[in-house]
Amino acid sequence: MSPQTPKLPDPNRRLLLKAASLAPLATLAPLSACSPIATPQGDQAGTEAPQWHNWSGSQGITPSKFGYPKNETELRELLTSTDLPVRCFGGSHSFSPLVPNQGLMISVEQMSGLIRHDAALHTATFGAGTRLSNASRLAYENGQSFINQPDIDTQSLAGAISTATHGTGEKLPSLSACTQALRLMTPDGTAHVIDESNPDLLNAARTSLGSFGVITEITFQNAAAYRLEETTRVRDIREAMDIVERERHQHRSIEMFVFPFGNRAIIKTLDFTDKPDLKLIPEDDNATLEWASKLSMNHAWLTSTIQRALGFFVTEDVRRGPSSQLFATPRTVRFNEMEYTVPAENGLAVLEEAVTMLKKSDVNVFFPIEYRYTAAEESWLSPFYRRAGASLSFHQYYEQDYRPVFDLVEPMLKARNGRPHWGKLNNFTTADARRAYERFDDFIALQKQLDPQGRMLNDYMKKLLGGAS
Repeated sequence: MSPQTPKLPDPNRRLLLKAASLAPLATLAPLSACSPIATPQGDQAGTEAPQWHNWSGSQGITPSKFGYPKNETELRELLTSTDLPVRCFGGSHSFSPLVPNQGLMISVEQMSGLIRHDAALHTATFGAGTRLSNASRLAYENGQSFINQPDIDTQSLAGAISTATHGTGEKLPSLSACTQALRLMTPDGTAHVIDESNPDLLNAARTSLGSFGVITEITFQNAAAYRLEETTRVRDIREAMDIVERERHQHRSIEMFVFPFGNRAIIKTLDFTDKPDLKLIPEDDNATLEWASKLSMNHAWLTSTIQRALGFFVTEDVRRGPSSQLFATPRTVRFNEMEYTVPAENGLAVLEEAVTMLKKSDVNVFFPIEYRYTAAEESWLSPFYRRAGASLSFHQYYEQDYRPVFDLVEPMLKARNGRPHWGKLNNFTTADARRAYERFDDFIALQKQLDPQGRMLNDYMKKLLGGAS
């Protein structure tokens, strides 16, 4: 065996393809394993400033200062005691350069938890630093469920709404659209309550990319607590696409994981249920997935073989339980990601085009394409602004160069009226944004009004907003 060939850490090979099928769920490691602050490097540990890096390691910076306020009083002191530029970080799972900033970097992790809730209206207000997993659990314990959730739940609520993070379901909106109100502190220390009394400001602030100020509280419109049944099926790609086209109106949620080189796809659905809980014993498949990713990276000729074997390893499972437990599955195998959303009615055609492009190319990518639906909404910079969307997510193992696969498909996705997920890698320009979003210039005007000195903008945001300052 070649020294570069990774050894299978566990002889239980049946987990190999099951792990691969869950790859898109691997976005975040447990909090203890993905702290955004790295250990100081150098000959004299402790003498250098601490660093921030994102989960995949693709973004990193050594800022001048970190801040961890416990409340708005401490936050105001942080903001007004310096003129440094400011950016916030939460779960640090954004792959795009939204966060890196050489000035002041703030975490509102200590401003978390359930602040209040209304049992009759099904609303709940949380500290902006609350992780989605905790917010979902707390909501459920108080008789509420989020209307929808993504397949990752360890990000902060502030980061999730600021990038229009979403789950799947053609009638279900993103987390941004479920934001009823929020509190936001601008760099001058002023606290603003933004709610439905000013719909333009709310629709801009819901997906603000962290450029308006520091969000401290978020109020969500939720639903009465509900339970879900999840089903999993494996089919050839063509049959899977036909099933999704035929059944996407029948299920509350439907998504697909497509393995182009193996001609196989996994279909997952979620529906309301009153049946008893059915809990599957979780399998520790992360070591196996890591092994498979390294094997594919070092021996590209094996990628299609591994993907083709999918049907022999992934069973057609059923799970049932509370919504707070069914949406997400935490994983630890790292990758980088790009996601574009195209008009929902064109989604499957664009997916088929992407599959064809990958199969004809010489790029090597082991992870599947993730395909989801989301309802239209009014958030100005949401990928779903005033149109229902079909989202295509492309992943590459973090030790591999992601540029070949992303550079291959991104021009096609842009040409098909695609809009990027702002937290994922993309090359969307100011001109692209103006074409895609009719309120883009209005967004820039509001950003300048709330932050006239441009302190909430890092280099990436300045470039995106056309030099706004």
